Amino acid sequence: MAGASHSILCGRCKVPIEGPSDGNDQSVFSCPRCGVSDTRKEVLRIVAKHVEEITARAMQEGLRNSMRGNRFIKLDSKPVPKRTYKFISDFKPKF
Repeated sequence: MAGASHSILCGRCKVPIEGPSDGNDQSVFSCPRCGVSDTRKEVLRIVAKHVEEITARAMQEGLRNSMRGNRFIKLDSKPVPKRTYKFISDFKPKF
């Protein structure tokens, strides 16, 4: 959804990460609970991969649900593998 804002969370603790608001790619963001940290640029790269995975999984599930019971089309794709991420987003895809 364009214009929507989402939180970036620690992948382990599921709490919002903290860091400066200067927008510098070298700024360090970290989890206030467990201390895991990385640069803004790397955090955004990791979160983008997470969003890509959950979107693919949601699309696959939606397609599977829409084709369930259809005798003319059979889906035999492998499920999108679930990975663990250092940082995640609270984004929930809607299809």
